[in-house]
This record gives sequence, structure tokens and C-alpha cells, in this order.
Amino acid sequence: LEYSRSNQFPMTAPIHLIENLKQVLIDFNLKELKNKVYKNSDLIRKSFPANKIIGDHICPVITIKKDAVPISIAEKYQLDCHELRDPTIHPYMFH
Repeated sequence: LEYSRSNQFPMTAPIHLIENLKQVLIDFNLKELKNKVYKNSDLIRKSFPANKIIGDHICPVITIKKDAVPISIAEKYQLDCHELRDPTIHPYMFH
């Protein structure tokens, strides 16, 4: 509470983390990121019928109806869909 009263954090972030963030921002390439999103979105769109994709078909995360993915595949790739009540899955498109 003492730090919050003076609008301070209780500890200072390590300098190497700040330097790393700076370098990531310097190296960031928007065109490269967009190309990854388009490429991976295209792969997903070619793999599923259009009626099994919910919402945008070109984006970093595409929502797919759960019934479009067999349980064996969901388990093999550890998709977070078949044990939840959510009727959709969200395969992340790039790492």
C-alpha cells in the first residue's frame, strides 16, 4: 500500500526486460506479421468448410465449430475444446 499511495510499483522491472522489449519493438515487422496471418488463415480456411468457421476468416485466431474436429485430433494436438462446454475451438495461428 505504501507504494500505491505514491503511484509507484513495489519493485523495478529488471533492465534486461526493458532492453528486450525495446529490441522487440525495433525489430517488429508489420508486413511480416500480416503475411503470417494471411498464410495461416488461408491454411485453416482450406482445411474446414466455410460453414464450420465462425466470424472472420482472416485473423490471428479463427473460431471453428467444435464438431468440425474429431476428438482424436483434438486430443492429439491438445486443443482446448472437447472437455469444455464451449461449442467452438480457437486454434492460435502463429507463435
